[in-house]
Amino acid sequence: MFHKQGTSEKTFEPATALVVEGAYRYSRNPMYVGMTGLFLGIGLAVGSSWLLLACLPFCLYILLYVVPREEAYMHRRWGEAYLDYCCQVRRWL
Repeated sequence: MFHKQGTSEKTFEPATALVVEGAYRYSRNPMYVGMTGLFLGIGLAVGSSWLLLACLPFCLYILLYVVPREEAYMHRRWGEAYLDYCCQVRRWL
């Protein structure tokens, strides 16, 4: 979806488009939801308690550091359009 909109999915590059289609119609952070699901799914599939426990710091890092920074950037970059999007789409699921 990012390439279709002409912007990068890399969080360290500037956003050139506000992507609100595809999975972004249902979640403002579908990549992080997917990564967490994959992390937990692999942990459950291989029966690895340490992998399941390792998911906790990953989720906390995403929740407390990454998402707030991204949301602040998107608000500065897109203003009211981003706030409207936030009112219409949940942060996670």
